[in-house]
Amino acid sequence: MEAQRLRRRYDHRLQRLVHDTGDVQLAVRHGVPRSTARDWSLLPGTDLVTLDVTAMSEFALQREVLELRARNAKLIAVLRLVVVLLNVCNVTLAHRRIVDGEKKR
Repeated sequence: MEAQRLRRRYDHRLQRLVHDTGDVQLAVRHGVPRSTARDWSLLPGTDLVTLDVTAMSEFALQREVLELRARNAKLIAVLRLVVVLLNVCNVTLAHRRIVDGEKKR
């Protein structure tokens, strides 16, 4: 039985860069076989569909910023509570083992 050859997959951004610039050496420097990079530079490119933040409306961006600020404020408040709780309980983050079972509770 013949061993099946493994096909490697490459980052689409690298493929696109080689195709747009025509510079095969960009890919070869990152371990892509020269023949593969040459094929990328010669073959017609494919359409790439992405979500681009710049395509969002100003209203949508403002709403997202406000949502992220609110989320950030909540996370900061929770973190402050955890720090206060650790201080009140006299818990240190030093790597000391607690042997006594009563102290563990």
